[in-house]
Amino acid sequence: MADFTKAQGEALVWTLLDDTATDAPTVSTGDETVTDGSLSWLLRIVVAHIDTNDAASSFVKVVVSTRAGADASRYRELVSVQAGGGQATTEGLDDVPSGTTIPVDATGDWDDADGGTWVLIKDVGTLANSELAFLVGWSDGVSYTQAGTVVGTFDASDELYDGVDFIDVLLPEGTDTYRVDFFNTHGTATYAVKVDYEAVTDIE
Repeated sequence: MADFTKAQGEALVWTLLDDTATDAPTVSTGDETVTDGSLSWLLRIVVAHIDTNDAASSFVKVVVSTRAGADASRYRELVSVQAGGGQATTEGLDDVPSGTTIPVDATGDWDDADGGTWVLIKDVGTLANSELAFLVGWSDGVSYTQAGTVVGTFDASDELYDGVDFIDVLLPEGTDTYRVDFFNTHGTATYAVKVDYEAVTDIE
């Protein structure tokens, strides 16, 4: 039976995509190299609101490009998608999360049994330390229950936001280099963006 050598990592930690209202990409992974001989390379991209300003129909644009060879002019667009838009809801933490329990100051927003809600636990002090949580239950007015367990260290000054979009992109076989660029043309709505990868680098 074949054994796969797997690799996971971050191409971009949680990073502020500011409300620059410009057509220029304000956040980018820059040039990222795919390990030689890799059998698959999956990008897991996340765009998450980090304020409650209404972006309406102004969306974040996410462009994934790949390159063949060392010449920068050889980049070609692979995928261009929209994310974000609309208005996020927020609730503040009321205590330190532990395990599957996320104490909050209210549970009126995501306790309607709608099949679970993805939220970003925003670390107000250090955005890069934020993390995702999938809310699957609650205790009225006290806390939410998430499917996983809290990894980071949070406190009562931190916040939860919904408005989380996931984008998965499987790079073509033979890809040497890729980059992910984020564009936010809205003047007030801000986001946190992240890019992870999951790869199969070898088979034995």
